[in-house]
Parts: sequence; structure tokens; C-alpha cells
Amino acid sequence: MIKNIIAFLLIVFLVSGCVTATFTKTGTYQVESREVNCDFNVYTLAPKDIYHEIGLIELNVGFAESLPTKINTLKEKVHEQVCAQGGNGLLVWQASGPFYGKATVIYIENQP
Repeated sequence: MIKNIIAFLLIVFLVSGCVTATFTKTGTYQVESREVNCDFNVYTLAPKDIYHEIGLIELNVGFAESLPTKINTLKEKVHEQVCAQGGNGLLVWQASGPFYGKATVIYIENQP
């Protein structure tokens, strides 16, 4: 019985320690999804080229995790969702302090 309780608590702790990303469609622009290993640019300011908003990605953290503090880490966490939504750009929002908790998936015209 004690072993089962310990195993359950360990599973809860490990699952709660994950960073998950939630996508919400916010724009009206329609674009086809891209291949899973697609490449995209990350922006901290709106790009000068014409772009369309596809949706918002919000990161959720568990008990033992924190939001990413590096752009590359954020890109790794949301890569699948950006490609699945057809984005070729990601406009990041900096939360309080050095953390990135939200990003807008965008489609930039005249870019692959």
C-alpha cells in the first residue's frame, strides 16, 4: 500500500513538473500546416514585413518548472505547434522578469 502511494505521488510530481503549451486560434487568416520539422523565425518586435496573426501560444508550468528564460528554449517548447498551425514566425512576449510565457504564431508574407 505504501509503495502504491509513493508511486502515485512520484507520478503526480513528475507530471506536474512539465511545461505545456496551449494554442488558441485568434486570427482569421487561414494557412495550411507545415511539415513537423519546419523552420521559423522568432521575433521580439513585430517584423517589418506584412504578417498575419494565426493564434496565441500560452505556456503553462507545473510545480517544479518555470517559464523559459531563453528564446531557444521557448522555440523548442512550441516548435510542433507553430508548424502544425502553419506559422513561419513567432512573436514572443516577455512576461515579468526574464521569462517568456506567451507568443503569437504569425504568417509572414513572402517568406518560406
